[in-house]
Amino acid sequence: MASSSSSPLLSLPTELLSQIVYCLSGDNAALLSLSLTSKGLSTLARPVQFRRFRFNSNVHPRILHFVKALSDGSHDARAILSHLQEVELGQFHEVETDEDLFKSFFADDPSLSFDDPFHGQENRMLGGCTDFGDFGYYTWGIRRLNHAIFNILASDSIRDFESMWCKSSILLESTFFAFLFNLPRLRHLALSCVQIDPLFALDKLPLLAKSLQAPRQSRHSLPFLRSLTLTYLHIPHDPAGQMAYMVNQHDTNYPDEIVNPYWKSKIYSSFFSNLLYCFRDSLELLDWQLAIGLRGLTEFETDIRLCWDAPVTFPCLKHMSYSMRPMWPGNLLLFDMPKLERLSICTLPDIPSKTPPSPSYFKPARYPKLQTLAVDPNCAHSDTPLSPGQTDYLTSLLRQNLHISTFAIGSCPREVMDNRIIPILCRPNVLVNIRSLALSWNQCETDVEHGGVKATSASLEAVGKLRSLERLCLTCATTGFSSEWRIDHDEMRRHLRDLVKLRYLAFVSDTPVFSHDGDDDDGASGTGETGLETRPHEEEEGDDDENEEEDQGVGLGDDESEIDFSWFGDEDSVLYDQYYDIRQLTPAIRKAANARPELDAACGDSIRRVDDTLRSPETEQHERNEQEEQRKERETVFFRGHRNLMLDESERYAAALPSLEWMWMGQVEMRIISSEQISAQDCDKKDKEGVAEDGESSLAPGTGEQPRGRGRGRVAIPVEFYDHKFRMRAPLAIFHLGHSEWSLPYI
Repeated sequence: MASSSSSPLLSLPTELLSQIVYCLSGDNAALLSLSLTSKGLSTLARPVQFRRFRFNSNVHPRILHFVKALSDGSHDARAILSHLQEVELGQFHEVETDEDLFKSFFADDPSLSFDDPFHGQENRMLGGCTDFGDFGYYTWGIRRLNHAIFNILASDSIRDFESMWCKSSILLESTFFAFLFNLPRLRHLALSCVQIDPLFALDKLPLLAKSLQAPRQSRHSLPFLRSLTLTYLHIPHDPAGQMAYMVNQHDTNYPDEIVNPYWKSKIYSSFFSNLLYCFRDSLELLDWQLAIGLRGLTEFETDIRLCWDAPVTFPCLKHMSYSMRPMWPGNLLLFDMPKLERLSICTLPDIPSKTPPSPSYFKPARYPKLQTLAVDPNCAHSDTPLSPGQTDYLTSLLRQNLHISTFAIGSCPREVMDNRIIPILCRPNVLVNIRSLALSWNQCETDVEHGGVKATSASLEAVGKLRSLERLCLTCATTGFSSEWRIDHDEMRRHLRDLVKLRYLAFVSDTPVFSHDGDDDDGASGTGETGLETRPHEEEEGDDDENEEEDQGVGLGDDESEIDFSWFGDEDSVLYDQYYDIRQLTPAIRKAANARPELDAACGDSIRRVDDTLRSPETEQHERNEQEEQRKERETVFFRGHRNLMLDESERYAAALPSLEWMWMGQVEMRIISSEQISAQDCDKKDKEGVAEDGESSLAPGTGEQPRGRGRGRVAIPVEFYDHKFRMRAPLAIFHLGHSEWSLPYI
């Protein structure tokens, strides 16, 4: 690049230069050259380049070299890093593999050598560990690296950043609080699975006193921290060294008792208590959760308890998510949150009948400004029934906060939902402000008549009486991952017909069951018009000749048994019901695949393939065979047929619910619009397919009759077709335990 005096870029207008710099915001190397070569361009490049800086395994060693040079005063650190706003601290694997960088950080310690076998074996383990049991074994070199990075961040040049994220191998010592107090503009702090020096909590000193090794800090001098995210890493009991990764084997200051696995809960309890107490006056958002190790998912031997003698007031706290397991009831009660608006609780506490000092101490609190309450009673063990103490806590919490407008409960056993929760929700003149509701029945009974599982009709009828509802999400399953709910949609519409204000409706974990006759003019039996049938799968009946015309319509005439489904994996790896895995081309699917050609022309080949995220490189290689094209063609027919059937059913819901705007059903996201909302371009496309512009008198291709569900001027459109930018996510704060591509996402 030319020098600053001869650079032709300087002759460009400032507005154009700004656009050039921001276009290079993802190229750190170009921005670095730009800012260090031309003084005229440095003022434009530096704010973009150093707005967010990552000190972790994603950073190239040259970046750390540059940071080290800045800390040594080799460059104008104040000018370059004065725009830093976000800092991310993680594992520093580059220091372990780059000899020059290692020497630059630890040149003042002759005892450390890059070629030292101890350094090579221990430090480099951090970069290649695959098990939480072998997570690191901190050495003195890593401790020194932590000190070096924190010293750089604490300098006057760059201590004005607003966000900091510490994760993984970062070691926090007693000086961490003093470091935070020197960051006046810090607003957002996230500590994800950080390690804490055991000596930090072993002093057993008062809060904000001698344990900080500094005078008591004034509240006015503390950073105005607004959001705090705490993730506690729980490693199940390991006799070989539960605490060994935190202990410096070369430091004699650690007592022998520190290797006791129960000391870890005391260490983190003290740390969390100090941290929350420090920023109690400014916190607006708190997310406190647990990360579980790879082994022993059911062995929760830790007990994190806040070390407060009395409740502490958080005057600004509005959003709180508490997902620590097991949950000690006193933790939540020690938070006095007068302005709390949203509360999310994961795993309910088991309150014994007699607990000192008195059972009333564990009574759930009332939050006068609470608007959203989300509870997952048993997310860790979806097949475990709730204890009487957990049930009492849940019902008491709901009774104390009947003024809420949004309520979501996930993984609730059927007995608790039907006998304890539903009666409270549907009591007359109680939940008058309720607008959004998400109910998830778990451990449901089998529907002997229709197959799958079912929700109690009395409960659905009671939900249909909440006429103030605008958003409703219903889930029914035996476990959190199954799709076994066979819905009788005619009965469901009868239950929900009084919800005239309902705008968003979602059915999760449902699986449609189709008729196998295929020779009826309606293409269905059981529920008539759609081909949906709420009964178990049966053997496919009917002659091949009867379906030959339909097969020719979609270009498929071969027998389905020739399809190779081995690439789906074994049964244990499949998280969906068979309908969504095998994608069998039933007669109803085949007939519905050609029902909406206007959507096929608009969507083209962009139909979503839900199995893409589950495919391994071996699977991709396996697909390159002679049946690949045939399989893709059959999948296209399945998705089109399933989509069209779901659209037909959603239009029937739109006819029964006048305010309905959005639906999630059969794992298809749909938007309900009126014919007037269809753009002129869409109408032109429909004209080419022989469909009327008004969308009300359109004819189904090849039938000469009006498609069912389209006679009232309201049409169901898949979201991907109508507007690719319009992605209506789950309208309710629900806890969906499945991690599948087809599941409703979090809000």
